[in-house]
Formats: sequence, structure tokens, C-alpha cells
Amino acid sequence: TYTLRFRLDASDGHWNYMRFAFERDGRACAAGYMKGAAVARGGLVPSARSYAAMGLEPGDKVLPEPVRDWLAAESGVISTAW
Repeated sequence: TYTLRFRLDASDGHWNYMRFAFERDGRACAAGYMKGAAVARGGLVPSARSYAAMGLEPGDKVLPEPVRDWLAAESGVISTAW
């Protein structure tokens, strides 16, 4: 049995970056980040608009270093032609 913890760490123009960890006996057994966004018929909804609709302020604009590294790697993978 594990406890799954989530924490919103940051957001940018469209994406929210959440840290998660599977914990057992107070220790992380697995951890990582995920990203999610609100989507409408026209595509991704700007974070400022989706947060305003919920009466909230967007998260911190400073992305944690692991997220910046992940996004750089993702960009490299996406830009690589088959």
C-alpha cells in the first residue's frame, strides 16, 4: 500500500506542472512530474483564463530545475526527425 501525494509546483502560459510521489512508511518509492492543461474546442486554454474561471491566481511562473530539464529533453525529442 502506498500513499500518493500531488503538489502543484508551477505553471506557464498553458501548462500546470505537478510533482507526485508514491510513499510508503514516510519514504518516497517513486516520484516525478506530470503536466496538465485545460482544453477547449479551440485548443489549450491560457492558464490565466482557466485560473480566473476558478477564482484563483496562476501558480508560480518559475519552473523548478527538474521541470526545465524535462521540457528541454521533450523539445529535443519532438524536434528530432524520424
